[in-house]
Amino acid sequence: MQITESTDLSISDVTLQLPRDAASRNYRTRPVGAITKIVVHYDAVAVPPSKDGTLGYDPVERYIAQAQYHMSKNWNEGAGPIVRGFGLMYHYRVSADGRLWRTQPDELVTWHARNANYSGLAVCCDLGPDQKPASSQLCGLLTLLHHLCYERPDFPASRGDVWGHGELTDAGNHTPCPAALLPWVQTYRKG
Repeated sequence: MQITESTDLSISDVTLQLPRDAASRNYRTRPVGAITKIVVHYDAVAVPPSKDGTLGYDPVERYIAQAQYHMSKNWNEGAGPIVRGFGLMYHYRVSADGRLWRTQPDELVTWHARNANYSGLAVCCDLGPDQKPASSQLCGLLTLLHHLCYERPDFPASRGDVWGHGELTDAGNHTPCPAALLPWVQTYRKG
């Protein structure tokens, strides 16, 4: 698996287009300097095939629907009160065509990796459970990770701190996420 470098960074900020409840008592922030991990996810929703050379779905519509789901979901896995989410639980998204999207402020503590939520920055790729990422998506992910690891001196996470969600078992994660992306993430982390 070859990883090629790309230097074209263009991130569309859609944070204000997505549903959120900033008044939620669970909406918490942290200093950006607390980010010591970059956690790569996949959303486990099948990506429709391209149509006439264009993406077969609207990424912003996908993120709105997933934010609504996260806000309606009961995140309390044990006994006790229902705990609803406050918005989409990922900071960045990489659509199937490799475009980059900012979906939450870096300072926001999202619920994406259990005990690694406070220290983790969540990057999620649009990818179904049995799908393989396209080279354009991997190029976009590479561009974003290089930006976060090498061009963001405001937080300490580096290339060696990039993990697949399911790798963080010490933080209580037991999931196949990020599925087909995991070997790529491991290769990236090793340099």
